Amino acid sequence: MDKTIRLEAKWIIPVSSPPIEDGVIIIREGRILFIGKEEDCPDVYCDEIIDCQHQIVMPGLINPHTHLSLSGLKGRIREGIGFTDWIREVVSYTREMNQEEEIFWAKMGIDELVSAGTTTIGDISRLGYSWNILKEKGLRGIVYIEVIGFNRSQREKEIRALQVSIESLSLNGKVRVGVSPHSPYTLSQALLKESYSFAVERDYPIAIHIAETLSESEFIKRGTGEIRDLMIGFGLWDEGWNPSGDSPVRYLNSLGVLKGIMGIHLNHVDDQDLDLLEENKVSVIFCPGSNQWFGREIRYPLSVFLERGINVALGTDSLASNWSLNPFLEMRRTKSLFPQLDYHHLIEMCTINGAKALNMEDQIGDLSIGKYADIVIIDLPDGMIRDPAEYVVTKINKVKGILIEGKVLMPKLK
Repeated sequence: MDKTIRLEAKWIIPVSSPPIEDGVIIIREGRILFIGKEEDCPDVYCDEIIDCQHQIVMPGLINPHTHLSLSGLKGRIREGIGFTDWIREVVSYTREMNQEEEIFWAKMGIDELVSAGTTTIGDISRLGYSWNILKEKGLRGIVYIEVIGFNRSQREKEIRALQVSIESLSLNGKVRVGVSPHSPYTLSQALLKESYSFAVERDYPIAIHIAETLSESEFIKRGTGEIRDLMIGFGLWDEGWNPSGDSPVRYLNSLGVLKGIMGIHLNHVDDQDLDLLEENKVSVIFCPGSNQWFGREIRYPLSVFLERGINVALGTDSLASNWSLNPFLEMRRTKSLFPQLDYHHLIEMCTINGAKALNMEDQIGDLSIGKYADIVIIDLPDGMIRDPAEYVVTKINKVKGILIEGKVLMPKLK
């Protein structure tokens, strides 16, 4: 039988409600039974008391977009390289990477995420190696099996590979499986539609990279440019493929593969695209660190997304195109780009908004009654602070401890 745990904290940031000073959380069977001021706490017998009276307690951070198997490429690719040259280098490295190396680097990436307070991870993986690692470490997450196949001749092979990868995974527990048709420019129309249908029929979440670069937009609209050259160079060009004459977002919508997905990047969109994203309830993953790593001088439409009520969460992308996997740094980067955003909203983008993007908002993302007790604990300075959200965003890189479903993951608690 699970313990009943009382956690006492100097500050609690529930996310779904204002911060609580001198607060208490009661946890039973892995879920939150009570959260509030100490004087309002019911008299409940507790098997264990966790003393965080010199700490901040908040929901575990959620990173909905990583490529953990690429963690070994950190520092190997020249920062600011052009996008298609970057793809060539990534492909060159990954072709030589064996299963043991992929698993090793995925573990290293997960350890970095955990040290920065990440309790839930969305990872895109070609063969699903990260699934067992997340499970063994007691983390929560979704492993999206990646599908790539621009040439029509690859369709049957790729769908079978998707089936085999998913069949090899046990689908119960905190780690779920999803499907990631990689992008509009790396799948044929038939494979985009079939992989999307495969996921929808089985109720698997879906993640697609969309509108990351102007070269992608040019290719989808006209069939020209450096992405066409890339496909030809890789021997993947399909003479039967025709450009859509439209944007990547409208192209996906025309194929019926936009509804309910998690859209990664979306750096380049117009008003019509925004209408479709809103209509199809697409969650957007903003990756500010990756954009800065590439040196992209773009005006990201974050303010417009938020004005329209489109859910936006922060992701790190991979260490092949970012300096770290630390969500705290992504919050600070976003604040520097959008100083009008308040600190609480930035925390939402790494907690409840990430949960919504992963279709987990009924379980995690904030600290409220009935939700799982996925919690991070952050040390406070010796002096008093007035705004715990500001302190978290501006000062923190690492956490002191992590609980998932009320069980200690990082054993650094006294």
